[in-house]
Amino acid sequence: MGKKMGYMGMLIAGILLVVGLGATVSFSQVCTLNDLKAVNPSAVSFIEENPYFFVKDGVVYETLTAGKDQPLPLPRIVTNRPLKVGCLELGPIMQVKRHYHQSMIEAAHRGWEITVLEASNPPDERRALETVINKNVDVIIITYWTMPALRDLIIKAREKGIGVYVIDTELQPGVILDPTAHQGVGAAKMAYYALEKMGLRGQVAVITMARELAERERRDVILALMGSYGIEVVGREDLTTMDSHLEDAFKFAQDTIIKYGDEDLKWIFGIWDGIGLSASRAIEQAGYQGKIFTNGMDGGDQIFDLIRKGESLVACAVQPYEWYDHAAWVAIDQLQVQGIVPLSPKSMINESRTVFSEQALVTVENLPPDGTSIHELFNYYNEDPNDPDAWYNWQDAGGPYALGTMAEMICYPEQIK
Repeated sequence: MGKKMGYMGMLIAGILLVVGLGATVSFSQVCTLNDLKAVNPSAVSFIEENPYFFVKDGVVYETLTAGKDQPLPLPRIVTNRPLKVGCLELGPIMQVKRHYHQSMIEAAHRGWEITVLEASNPPDERRALETVINKNVDVIIITYWTMPALRDLIIKAREKGIGVYVIDTELQPGVILDPTAHQGVGAAKMAYYALEKMGLRGQVAVITMARELAERERRDVILALMGSYGIEVVGREDLTTMDSHLEDAFKFAQDTIIKYGDEDLKWIFGIWDGIGLSASRAIEQAGYQGKIFTNGMDGGDQIFDLIRKGESLVACAVQPYEWYDHAAWVAIDQLQVQGIVPLSPKSMINESRTVFSEQALVTVENLPPDGTSIHELFNYYNEDPNDPDAWYNWQDAGGPYALGTMAEMICYPEQIK
């Protein structure tokens, strides 16, 4: 269904999933009062009474996402054709492949059109965002990009009536919603597991990044808890670039093992799966399996395979990526199809512009076998796992991600293999 081509370091896949046209109501490029009246008349009285909204020249504006000094029009409502969604992702890595797969399910189930662009550095990210703005999509969803560099383009998109959402990514002015998890809580789960495994003694090395808020949350919690328990942090590496971070993490782990491996080094913490995998290669090449361990933070088949082996990478705080994606698409449907405005009783979009789920700490003791639905790791979000109509059982676009079905996506330089 997709087509791949080289373009400024990005993978561009355009996928059209089109259903028949519905009603013939004509809607505006931005949300107007008449648009709301046509699809959700109760929203009119709500915005008239809520201080975050006002109407000027028939257009509905909000001050929730960028403040009173920069009011933005509510994004356009679309009911007479398939919604056009531009998904902007970091890639290609295992975690993004999970997001991609769930996005395909969501688009196919709803009959919406989707264009996916991937980039991994700020200049290419800006070019990709400009591309979808110029295509005049209805919705932009951004996942794991460097957000401060995109602030002006986010505002530009919103002024054109395009809804902008992020997934597990740092909020910026103009962004409507961020479904994510409490990243500090996930890091704390990992820290307490590691402390118990270490017997509350030994040394720790920490490999971090600080590109995103989630990474900073994880790093700060790990360092704080090690300090609280008197665990010595003998090495800390704050990586700064995606271009060489796998090699840099591998080299740092190697050097740390050489220096402290025969002392009391027990744990090399990795801020995300790729760094944990790099650290595990260094541990295994040095022959320190069973003496030093590392971890994953995010979750995918590569990590699960290593956990089952039980050698150096022993645990992962797995993110409910599929829940994040679904939450974003539900919010988009509410606002840009049904006209359910933010903060109103039925809206997912709250004053914080953030909705949270929880990560699952996975070890060899509780990791289910290959073929298991990813949703089982999260206990089906405390809902009925056998409900045939539930979103986590949708069979569109191949159905839910099953463990063991996604190919390896993290590509290592020769010296790490």
